Amino acid sequence: FSVCRFCRVYCEALQEMKILPCPFCGTEPKSYRQKVAQRLMYYIQCENDEGCDVSPGTIAFTRKGEAVEMWNRRFEYGHE
Repeated sequence: FSVCRFCRVYCEALQEMKILPCPFCGTEPKSYRQKVAQRLMYYIQCENDEGCDVSPGTIAFTRKGEAVEMWNRRFEYGHE
């Protein structure tokens, strides 16, 4: 089993990616992997049903890194 250089670098970077806490309640979110129509899909979801009124989550992505990047995106006040 061999892995190309790009895949190895991408996987190492993905392992180092930190998923930020929920911006509404501060709870650590959960990442999910689900098979949909023969493809693995990834999404991030806040699972704090009792303490988070918003319960945000991402849409499903074909790469976990994309789901993490979307979840970690935050609005910066003062920028348009």
